[in-house]
Amino acid sequence: MEALSETTLKIKNLTTTFIGSGNKISQWEVFPSGKTVKIIKFDRLVNQLKNRAKVSPQKIRNLFLRISRIIYQSAVHPVNAREYIQIIQDSGLRIEELWADYSIPIDDRATFFKEIEEFIKTQEKVYIPGSEIKGAIRTAIFYYLLTTNPKIWSAFIEEFKKYENLLRNESFLKKFALHWENKIFAGEKSSFNPQKTSPKGKEDLLKFLVVRDSQLRKPEEVLILRQIYLKNSKRKLNVWIESLREKASFNLTIIWRDKELKKFLEKELSSIDPSLKQFWTNLNIEKIVEILDRYTRDLLAFEEEKRGLKKEPIQKTTSKEEILKAFLEKLKQEKENSGIFQELKKEKGYLIRLGKFTGRYSHSVLLAIWKKDYKYFQKIERKFPSKTYWEDSKGNPLGFLKIEILN
Repeated sequence: MEALSETTLKIKNLTTTFIGSGNKISQWEVFPSGKTVKIIKFDRLVNQLKNRAKVSPQKIRNLFLRISRIIYQSAVHPVNAREYIQIIQDSGLRIEELWADYSIPIDDRATFFKEIEEFIKTQEKVYIPGSEIKGAIRTAIFYYLLTTNPKIWSAFIEEFKKYENLLRNESFLKKFALHWENKIFAGEKSSFNPQKTSPKGKEDLLKFLVVRDSQLRKPEEVLILRQIYLKNSKRKLNVWIESLREKASFNLTIIWRDKELKKFLEKELSSIDPSLKQFWTNLNIEKIVEILDRYTRDLLAFEEEKRGLKKEPIQKTTSKEEILKAFLEKLKQEKENSGIFQELKKEKGYLIRLGKFTGRYSHSVLLAIWKKDYKYFQKIERKFPSKTYWEDSKGNPLGFLKIEILN
C-alpha cells in the first residue's frame, strides 16, 4: 500500500473537550431558556431593545445602569438572577422572544452563570484548529522517539539527571523539553542552557507537516454547556465551559510534504543523526496517526494509575454515618472513573487528546520517564506536590477524541 502524503481525517469527540478562544462569555450575555441557554452578545441585545422593543436611548441607559449596579453588587453578594431577567422583561421583551447569537443545551441544572469559557470559533462557527492537532502530533513524536530510540533515551536521561537539581517547577521541564525538541526536530547538537533555549523555526522538520483547520460547524450542532471541577484540591473550584458534545465530529486535511523533507535532509540537515534521519525519511501520515494513538493510550494508562493512587482522608470529627456516606461516594466515584477509562481503552481505532484542562502530567518529559524508568519517576515526582486534575460532573477526564483516516 502506497503511503499517503495527503488525506482527510475525521475527528470524533469522546469526552468533555474544551479548546479555548481566550475569551469569556459574560454572565450578562447568558439567558437560560428551558433546557438550553441563549448566548446573546451585548451589541445584539442593545439592538433588540432599540428596534424590537422600541426602547428609548434614555430608557436603555437606565436599564444598563441597573445592570451595572447588579454587576457591582455581584462582586460582594450572590447575584440575583431574577432581578437581572426582570430588567430585560421591563423592556417589553420576553426571554423566549430574544434573538440569540446561538442556543446550546445545558448539561447541568442552573439558572445563572458567573462566567463561561468560550470554545474557539471563527465566523461564529465552531472548529478544531489545525495548530491544536499539530501541537499534539509534535508532543507524540517527541514522546515516541524518547521511548523507542535507545540512543536518544540514553542521552536524554543522562542530561536530565545532570540538571535534576534545577527541578523546582514546570518551567524547567518546558525549557528542557524544548531543548530536546530542537535536537529531535532540528538536529540541534548543543548542551542544555536554560537561559538560551528557543525554538529552531527554520530548521524544524515539522514545518513540512501541514494540518488545516477543520470544517466549520454551527454551535447548536456540536456544543453543550457543562461544568468541570478541580479535584484533589483543598479549595473547591468549578468552571463553566462550552464543551464539544460526545460524538460531535469534524473533518480536516493533513498533508505530509515528504519529498520536500527528504531534499531538506540531504542539503540543509545532512549532519542529523542517522537513526533520526531514517525515522524522518520513513515517516508518513499513517505512522503519524499511529504514534498519536500510542502516546494517547500511554497517557490514558498513566492517568488511570494516578487517579487510583489518590486517597482523600476522612476527617476524624465526622460521624459514623458521614464516614460511611463518604466511603460509599468514593466507591461510586472510583467505579465511574474506572468505567470511562475502560471504555476509552477499548475504543477501536486511534485516539488523540486535545484542549485545555487536560492535566499537567500529560507533559511528554514526565510521561516518558514514567514509561522508561518508573523508580526514577517516583523520585522526581515528589518535587511536584500538586496532584490536582480536572473532570466533568460524571467524573470523566477531559479532552479525548477518536481519529479515523478517511482516504
